[in-house]
Amino acid sequence: SSSTAMGQGLAFPHPGMPMAKTPEDACIALSYPRFAVPWKAPDDLPVKAVFLIISSSRNEHLSVLSALARLCEQERFYKALMNEAPLNTILDFIKE
Repeated sequence: SSSTAMGQGLAFPHPGMPMAKTPEDACIALSYPRFAVPWKAPDDLPVKAVFLIISSSRNEHLSVLSALARLCEQERFYKALMNEAPLNTILDFIKE
């Protein structure tokens, strides 16, 4: 697998190949490490929020990654992540 720190305290590690058997088995996990992780990000900031994407195809993975990246560009969502927002708050942003 490869790990990707995107900068601004965010990382999107992902397997090199699809891991879910069907689109229904796909999932996204969000983790807030107990301590910020020095992940060799482009901006050298340590990672405070990690999204793990498990998809059933490369196209699905790229689509989800793109949607998450756009969501992370929204200031309110980004601040929520940096403040370790709970699942319900994150889901509310996704539903918007």
